[in-house]
Amino acid sequence: MRKLILTVALLSTAEPVLAEPSNLLKCDGYGRRVPVAEQAANALLVLGTLGIFGGLFGGPEADDTAARAKAEKGVEACTAALASDDRVTGNAIRRGEVLLARAIRYIEIGKLEEAIADARAARAVELPEILRADYARSAGVAAWLVEASAEARAGRQDKAEAAALAAFDARPYGGYTANEATDLLLLSPEISPAEQVALDRYARIHPGGLTRRGTAREGAGDFAGAAADFALWNSMLETPNALTAARVAALKAVAGAKDADAALTTAQQLVDEVAAKATGSDREAQEAAALVARADELIQLARVQLALAKAATPAEATAATALLAAKSRWLAPPAIVGAVVASARAKAPGAVITIDPAKLAADARRVALERIAGPKAAEGMMILYPRFEANGARADRAKAIQPGAKTVKTEPQRAGTMQQYSISDDRAFIDTATEASLLMLARAAAAKGADRFVMIDERLAVGIAREGFTGSNVRTLVAFPTDKAWAGQEGRAVTVAELEAALAPLYVVPAPVKPPR
Repeated sequence: MRKLILTVALLSTAEPVLAEPSNLLKCDGYGRRVPVAEQAANALLVLGTLGIFGGLFGGPEADDTAARAKAEKGVEACTAALASDDRVTGNAIRRGEVLLARAIRYIEIGKLEEAIADARAARAVELPEILRADYARSAGVAAWLVEASAEARAGRQDKAEAAALAAFDARPYGGYTANEATDLLLLSPEISPAEQVALDRYARIHPGGLTRRGTAREGAGDFAGAAADFALWNSMLETPNALTAARVAALKAVAGAKDADAALTTAQQLVDEVAAKATGSDREAQEAAALVARADELIQLARVQLALAKAATPAEATAATALLAAKSRWLAPPAIVGAVVASARAKAPGAVITIDPAKLAADARRVALERIAGPKAAEGMMILYPRFEANGARADRAKAIQPGAKTVKTEPQRAGTMQQYSISDDRAFIDTATEASLLMLARAAAAKGADRFVMIDERLAVGIAREGFTGSNVRTLVAFPTDKAWAGQEGRAVTVAELEAALAPLYVVPAPVKPPR
């Protein structure tokens, strides 16, 4: 008996023999998912979160994202899983996710046509009707974004924009999807009518959408519109941003705005305040110095443009270009640099200007494309882009935002000029979290007798999980028509009717399930 006990003890303390991860884990790091038939049954009952975190229901191995293989080895693992793993061959949702993972690895190694084919195949997996909408709003969105990235890298910007807009439209009230899609749209300076609709919606729904639309307008040469967007966004901050103020000044200068001089004065004051903090070697000082350097460029460009506008003779115009002649490299937005250079060449044709705005724009696009769709972007796509998220996540959010729920809190902010609403809830894909928050705000507005509101700020806790980039505990600053912060924001108003029509059918509190007799 003592020998047996000793043998058991030795066995229990021996180094465990670790099994080689399966091809499925090497592909995307996740194991089993609840069968499609069971997912459909869950959806029919709308019973909470069952099925969201696939891999927790008796799979042969635990999820292990560290097991993911990259590049060619990742492609090989996904291909093998698609061919022979019954957790994939027998589950259409899982098959779609694996196709999506392989598409991302194809982007990583530059096989763009294969990536596009897999992204399309991932969207086309056959599912019961009751699951199609949830799949289209989660893994389907990721597939559109992957396809758009591959098309952009292949040099087909028109097709990239069509795919990006499809992602935008599949999740029209989701800030994360909108941001990722806008990245792809901004690779081209032109704004199509469909892109304009999407950007306008984004600017109304989420505060960050204002700066994204402003960037798009800037690139398209709508400097007055861009200045308005950046100025409005800066006015929404508790403390105005000096770099944004400098950008507004430069935009107003090239737009020929009457208040350009005043905007420049304001920007200079804000930058001077930041410059006072840019002494020393600590992180705060370094960040301040970097901001001042960027802002000073924009202020210089604004000054050149204003001087050119006021120049009465060719000699005065040539003198105004001195700053341009002295510098060949600029960090300012290429569209602004290009506008100032064009003015200088028109009014002072004899001036020596070495800046090439076309090269600046091409370099900026190349860097942006590499960040969005280059080999190093693949890992971000793999961990952040959405995977299938079952309707239980929406059901949980619907419970959390019920009128009178203890999970929702509100209090006046900034001396009572606006209201803060916060939700305490569990994590879900980030767009799910913010959609539910929007619906809660619509109902809060209705409770106050308002038919619309504007969002001033939006913050939340973020993380990474199986469903992708997650969000929880959303905190928003909003203004209703009776709040002082409403002034100047009217154009961004979101109506209660719009949000109820779009989101209420998605966020439904499950009916109680009666136990069998």
